[in-house]
Order: sequence, then structure tokens, then C-alpha cells
Amino acid sequence: MRARQCRPWIGSHGRAAVVISAVWLIAGAGLHAQTVYKWVDDNGVVHFSDVPPAGGQKYEERGGRAQEPEAKPAARTDQPEISSGEPPAAAAPAVEATKGPARVILTANQSFPRSADARHVIGVVKNVGGRAAAQVRVTVHVASSQGQDCGREEVDVTPPTLEAGESGNFDATITNPCFADGGSVDAEPQWD
Repeated sequence: MRARQCRPWIGSHGRAAVVISAVWLIAGAGLHAQTVYKWVDDNGVVHFSDVPPAGGQKYEERGGRAQEPEAKPAARTDQPEISSGEPPAAAAPAVEATKGPARVILTANQSFPRSADARHVIGVVKNVGGRAAAQVRVTVHVASSQGQDCGREEVDVTPPTLEAGESGNFDATITNPCFADGGSVDAEPQWD
């Protein structure tokens, strides 16, 4: 009778799998979510950074380690809702509008490639002036990778009229041959 040969528990393919798994575990430790800070400056512009803002400005921390949600008391359904007949008070805006004429600023702006010659542009504008801004739109400037002007296109803002302190959104796909060589876009708010 022939005795069974003992083989090592892990063959050459198994060793490779263990090594690859170890590399992924070590490399994966650096790929975890990082903290991102978001804050609004005095002009109403939203900033994102991996470093907290200087000067003691308020910020919102996003990402990082997941935290346990706090338990909130359940709403009581056995009590009737009491109404005073007056509408509920509106929430105060985060950034108060200044006095004077309308002034619209760009608070968020991103562009994404859609194809070799097209980019999708989205963003938010805000009226930080003291009066309503009518016919609000964003002029998107397209430049070649060498910085030459390749044209401009107007994008409508929704809603088209922004009261003092109100924000609006824009969203469009821009097609231009300058995008094929790495061209860029720059958005500029306009209003009447």
C-alpha cells in the first residue's frame, strides 16, 4: 500500500493569492474616505477643502469615519396638532443679502466631459444684492488649451428672477471643438 504524499497547504497559486490580498489590505488602508470641510465665505461663495478654514469660520465636516446616528424621539401621533391660524415662520437665510442693487455671484460650478467635444456644466448662483435680479443667466466662456477664446454660450438660470438672498441653478451641455484638445470652461453670471 502506498502512503499519501503530503502537499504543502498552500500551493504556488495560493501563495500568490495571499500576497495579493495582503497588498490590497495594506494599500486599501490609504483609500478610506477623508474629511472634507465645507464653508461659505462673506460673499456667499461655497468652498470645499481638506483643511479646516482659518479665522474661526463655520464649517461642515463631511466624510471621515461613520458615526452612529443619534436616537431621536419619535413624533407623538396621539396628540392633535394645534394651529394658531398663522402660517409657520420662514427659516432665516444662511447669508443675509446686502443693501443696494442686485449682485449675482457664482457659488458652485462644475463641468464634466460628455464626449470628445462636449462638456456638461452645472452650478448655482446667488443674488447677494439688496434688490431682485431679473433675467439671470450664466455666460459660459470656452477657451482652448492654449488659452485662446473659442466662443461663449448663454445658459438659463432657474428661476430666471432671483429675489435678494435667493439662489438659482444652471445646467447645460456645451459642444465646442476646442474641448477636443483639452479646452476649458469658465462661467460668469449675468443679470438685468
